[in-house]
Amino acid sequence: MVCRVLTHPKGFPSFLQFCCGKDRREELEVSLTIHNLWAGTTQVQQIAVLLEKDVSVIPHTQERPLIGVCTIAEAQVDVQGTGLNPQEHGALIGVIGTDLTYRKHKLSDGKTRPAVALVTGALKLIEQMFGGGTMPFVRTNVLPTNEGSRPLFDEHCFEDLGRPMQINEHGVKQRADNLALFRPPGISPMQKRQRTWSK
Repeated sequence: MVCRVLTHPKGFPSFLQFCCGKDRREELEVSLTIHNLWAGTTQVQQIAVLLEKDVSVIPHTQERPLIGVCTIAEAQVDVQGTGLNPQEHGALIGVIGTDLTYRKHKLSDGKTRPAVALVTGALKLIEQMFGGGTMPFVRTNVLPTNEGSRPLFDEHCFEDLGRPMQINEHGVKQRADNLALFRPPGISPMQKRQRTWSK
């Protein structure tokens, strides 16, 4: 396995072959984000953390096979219940996805799932992005029905803040359809725990 970072992911050829599925909404959202990264049309600038197979490059792309992708952006707290100043800066994990070819596989150590390696790699990068001192807060959103991501983030010390209120396109306040997940500042990127809220 090779974990690396793309700070400018536009035009990255392996994105064109990446597919994490088309049956569920979360799979389509990952695919759309990856396509927009390739096209350079994401609304927010994002960095891509790549997990690649440790083999020779594919001749026509000169890249290794892509196992998974996780995206990162800078963010403000922007959700209630964190106890932090709303203007405090941290990071947002945008999407995380494993290619269908590697779904339910383990990495070469025989125990680590690709998604675990991606989240750990993303958290390490976030710590470096913020100077390598105190780890900032990290937030993300997942669908309540996403049976893969909910326990993954729970194990990595993210708390479930529920479905926050938001203003829809008609100016009406309503509950978001995603769960707001929040990892408080000061927690080491390597720290994990037993599942709590995702059981």
